[in-house]
Amino acid sequence: MPDNYPDVVGNQPAGHDLAGITDWDYREFDSDYPDSEAPLTYNCLYPESAYGKYNSPSRYSEWVRVFKQMLANNSVPAFMTVRLPHDHTQGPSGSKSPVAEVADNDYAVGQLVQAISQSPIWQSTAIFVIEDDAQDGPDHVDAHRSPAYVISPWIKQSSIDHGFHNTTSVLKTMEMLLGIPPLTSYDAVANPILDWDTKPSNSAPYAAILPAQSIVCATPPALETLSASDPMRKIMLESRGMDFVHPDSAPARRLNELIWKSVKGANSEMPAPVHSLPSTDSDPGDD
Repeated sequence: MPDNYPDVVGNQPAGHDLAGITDWDYREFDSDYPDSEAPLTYNCLYPESAYGKYNSPSRYSEWVRVFKQMLANNSVPAFMTVRLPHDHTQGPSGSKSPVAEVADNDYAVGQLVQAISQSPIWQSTAIFVIEDDAQDGPDHVDAHRSPAYVISPWIKQSSIDHGFHNTTSVLKTMEMLLGIPPLTSYDAVANPILDWDTKPSNSAPYAAILPAQSIVCATPPALETLSASDPMRKIMLESRGMDFVHPDSAPARRLNELIWKSVKGANSEMPAPVHSLPSTDSDPGDD
């Protein structure tokens, strides 16, 4: 069985068997496998370019294969989760550069929205897109902020919600749409997202924009081409020592700095993260 089969111990919630309601041909967290079909389009493949029974070249490819089956059998579930992990990147030490991995992730989201918006279920669908965490990155307002998108014919076109929301706000909004009660006290008291229209007036189909080949296929410099005094060599060696096999295992702030330097220049300085509330996990020497 593939290593992410749902019957593996520790890969299913207590008391719930996920066999039959999850796709074990969908690749788990693995930064050497693409989210989108962009690398295949440009023939700049990742170390792992096929997975599962159907040799899917990307997570999107496997998802859309199953989605088409669901449409054909009139069996699209009321709720579906899709994990696209390449926004994490592998810093400057992966087979592709951080800008390439983020572009791959962005295009996969675009492909998913395109497939749904051009399907028969579009008029009754809402897609919520969130990062799994804000990574405590540089931000002039607060480093814990994270982008969140709601995509639906029923959402007001181009609306921007400036209210305070968090992950439980997204959860509560989905619960309200599904007609189910709160799962915990946290989502029970959360503010729902309320930028909805009274009719599906924002129903134009979406067309995903393929990133440029120079971005999708961008790779870090080969280590052997860098001299011992090159600061990029030190950056890459430090990144190689981090754990990218397990999600959220690399030190977030230092990884942010290495990514910043790999993109902006080895001698550039990452802006200090801004925290509206006192941080309890500051690095030694921080104010």
